[in-house]
Amino acid sequence: MAPSLPIPTELKAIYPPIGMNRKSEVFFLGDDTLPPLYTIIISRTRDAADSHFVLTIGSDDQGESIGHVAKPSRRDPDETKIAALNLTTDKWTATEMTRHQLPGTTRFLFEMIVETEWGMRIEKFEWRPATMGEATSIHPDRLARGFTMVRLGSNFGSNPKRGEMVAMWSVVDSTDEKRKRPFTFRLRGSGASGRLGPDFTIIALMSAIKIYSLDEPLMQAQHSCLVM
Repeated sequence: MAPSLPIPTELKAIYPPIGMNRKSEVFFLGDDTLPPLYTIIISRTRDAADSHFVLTIGSDDQGESIGHVAKPSRRDPDETKIAALNLTTDKWTATEMTRHQLPGTTRFLFEMIVETEWGMRIEKFEWRPATMGEATSIHPDRLARGFTMVRLGSNFGSNPKRGEMVAMWSVVDSTDEKRKRPFTFRLRGSGASGRLGPDFTIIALMSAIKIYSLDEPLMQAQHSCLVM
């Protein structure tokens, strides 16, 4: 039976041992329980930006698919289609995330229809590089880094330039294996409460996986660290 949505407010990557005999390259997502709750299947290409990702239920890459990240659009390599399956309606919701390269930083934006106290409406969301304080709120280490997602134009945020934080992710990469910490995704605010709807939680997770994957050296280094 599929787990109820929204997904847990925090999910940690669990990396299989190097050389593990599987039909496809995978890593897992779970909380503090075993076996893992979800599997991420990676269809890797030479360019990490072109990799394709599928989210399945359970610790088996044959589980039901409930989310996926497509390869970037041919017409615009900075656009990536992300989709989520609503297990209640059995319908897919899709959006396109766009990468914006700004002076000294990179941001990722998408919009989707979400449930709000005013009914269904289109809202915009943006992934921004996390500050030191934000990254260390997940992993208390000065090497922690990641991204935070803000809900743009939200009435819940007091600063419209900042918006309400609704999700974040962080990792710690180090030459010291004992210091490494895995990719960890966390829902915040209205994202954690479920007020934005179940589709949002999967879109948020899959968009985080996509951004994480763009740092190929980091992703490869993380995969060398088995966390159980």
